[in-house]
Amino acid sequence: TARKDTIHDIQSALENCGVEFIAGSGVRIKNEAITILRDADALRIFFDDIYTTIQNSISTDILISGVDEKAYDDFDKDLVNNHLSRMEKLGDVKQKVICKKGDTNFTVPYAKYKWVEKEMFESVPFYVYGNKLAMILWQPALQIIVMEYPLLVEAYRKQFEIMWSAAETPKKQLR
Repeated sequence: TARKDTIHDIQSALENCGVEFIAGSGVRIKNEAITILRDADALRIFFDDIYTTIQNSISTDILISGVDEKAYDDFDKDLVNNHLSRMEKLGDVKQKVICKKGDTNFTVPYAKYKWVEKEMFESVPFYVYGNKLAMILWQPALQIIVMEYPLLVEAYRKQFEIMWSAAETPKKQLR
């Protein structure tokens, strides 16, 4: 019987080579620029994608807007902590996070945080990393939409930078 970690490694390797696992027991060659991650493994697959993309990318910037990091507390804390640990070990990862004014749940030690007014905030995060744009829908069930459209990625990168320049820097960056 294969260990869970071994199965995970094999699945990740296949996904990184363009194989997409579909509902039920099927696989297919990924030929579209949109991937929708669902179910219990969605966050793990997403974190693996961020890690692999940043590891193989010239840009090590990760831009995140609309995040309420408490939402991650409902998931496997070990998964989140392991992801943060391996990302930190990559070294030169630069992460900027825009969250709701007053939120001090800063969980990423290598990130810079800024606030936007509560009226301007929705907890529907978007991530820009490498050549990808991802959006997380927490309700009614977790779905993560990952897109590889260069024009969309660049548009969201520019929008993020506009928001970042207008956002407020909290006095305290780590909890």
